[in-house]
Amino acid sequence: MLADNRKTDGRHDIDHKGKFTTSVEVRNRKVAGVHVRHSERGEIPVKKYKTHRKMAQAVGAHIVYASYASAQDQDLGTVYIGYAYIDDDGNEEIYWFPEEMILDGDTGAVEYVPTS
Repeated sequence: MLADNRKTDGRHDIDHKGKFTTSVEVRNRKVAGVHVRHSERGEIPVKKYKTHRKMAQAVGAHIVYASYASAQDQDLGTVYIGYAYIDDDGNEEIYWFPEEMILDGDTGAVEYVPTS
């Protein structure tokens, strides 16, 4: 989702879901933060997670969640950092990045424990 925007410092919108707009702040070709803005309520709190489980993989223009990928696709050597917010329906939306794409690594991240 970030693609070529990673080459340019600044804030880049990466997703729109209903009244929520998610943007990534890029500094020195790394993710410096993720921000979520609600069209009526303004900035929404974002929680930072970390995990060693592969959470998603790009397949062409689509994202495939790792739970649907075969066991051979799992990479336990990489740490993934996720930025999450709660939408209007109470669902947690998480955007995952490999740790090497993150400016401050896992600083401030809590271990991700899936609910199912």
